[in-house]
Parts: sequence; C-alpha cells; structure tokens
Amino acid sequence: MNYQVGTDQFINDLERVSQVRSEISICLSRIADTINQAELAGDTSSGKLSLIRDIEDITAASKNLRNGVFRLLVLGDMKRGKSTFLNALIGENLLPSDVNPCTAVLTILRYGAEKKVTIHFNDGKSPQQLDFQTFKYKYTIDPAEAKKLEQEQKQAFPDVDYAVVEYPLTLLEKGIEIVDSPSC
Repeated sequence: MNYQVGTDQFINDLERVSQVRSEISICLSRIADTINQAELAGDTSSGKLSLIRDIEDITAASKNLRNGVFRLLVLGDMKRGKSTFLNALIGENLLPSDVNPCTAVLTILRYGAEKKVTIHFNDGKSPQQLDFQTFKYKYTIDPAEAKKLEQEQKQAFPDVDYAVVEYPLTLLEKGIEIVDSPSC
C-alpha cells in the first residue's frame, strides 16, 4: 500500500494544526481568566480556592501553544538519506547531502525572512553566521571518518552545539522546525 500526501495538502494540514493550536490557546487563556476571577471572588466571600498554581500552569500551556513550534526530528542510520529526504521536502538542495558527505552537526531548519546559517557553540563562543556553501563545506565529513568517530564515540565538531538554518519556506512559516540529526 502506498500512501502519498501532496505538498499542498501537507501544508494545508499544517495550517489547520496551527489554527487549532491557536484556538486551544485562546480557550486555555479564558479558562485561566475564569479561574482567576473565581479565586478573586472567593477571597472576598467564602475564601480562596488555592488554584494559583493551576492558573499558572494553564497560562503557561496557553502561551506554549501560542508561541510553540512543531519540531520534526529526522533520525536514521548512516547514509540512509535523511538530508536528501529533507531537501526533497523543502524542494531545494539546502542541507548537505551527496553520495559521500555526511551531516556532521545537529541542524535545525526554521523559517527566516532571509537565507542564513548560524552555528551555535557550546564552549561560550558567540554564534557565527555562514553562507550555505561554507556551511556545507565546513560541517560535512566523509562517511568513513563518521563511522570511525561513531565507533570511538566522538563528535566531529565537539565545540559545536547545533546549527540553525533559516529559510523563507512556506512549510516552515507554519511554525514547523525540522531537525536533521548529525548521524550520517
């Protein structure tokens, strides 16, 4: 059986998910307001209900739904086409993929008005912006080297925490972030 969803339908579905998240966020915010009003009214009549913590939790859930992102994490064994799949989904050869090179850092693809790559370090260094070609050249490695590093349980770039690729893509504009894992 072959299930195939067209890109347009997928984007429409994502738009609907975004709308529902927003609607639920509004409902949760109203619930928090109602409970807060009951708490205030109870304070002057029969006593508080001690629901302050619940109000905070509901408000936080509302905020997370309103501001949150949907993350799609792509995992797989070495050289199984994770980046190639993501490039096909994006519709452009954006992420490092080829017969030989492997993605060597965790890469988060998110919406941005302009195309850019930012490398975030875990050693306190300030983030570094790169163009796409430099990113592909500098942060991909040969599969044999990747396999050796994997066997030694070492990272190719131990000072790099992750890379963020910003791109003006409709799919990403819907609050989706795609995470390409560094395993080749």
